[in-house]
Amino acid sequence: MLLSTAEQMRYQRVSVPGTLALQGGSQLFESCEEVKMPAEVAGVMTLRSTFARNGFVSPPTVVDAGYKGKITIALTPFYKAKLRKGTRVVHLVFFRLDEPTKMLYSGKHQGGKIM
Repeated sequence: MLLSTAEQMRYQRVSVPGTLALQGGSQLFESCEEVKMPAEVAGVMTLRSTFARNGFVSPPTVVDAGYKGKITIALTPFYKAKLRKGTRVVHLVFFRLDEPTKMLYSGKHQGGKIM
């Protein structure tokens, strides 16, 4: 499933049958995978270097200990581009914490919800 942003920051769902033409502006994607972060592990999601070299940007995103669900990926192309569904766009780097966190993530985005 693809979520695209309108200028007024309203979100609308768009089905993706295979290849998506990106015209510019930020796009929000939902990860194919779901994560279930344990209390002693956090993560940082970063753009793959191939996409950075080809004119895409994506902000680094922290995945907190205790987060469960799909991850929302913000991707902005500087040029017109095509993206195939299932393309590996980001890395998720895991970090073991020195000790389990006392406050697991329980925010409003739990489960991959968009505001």
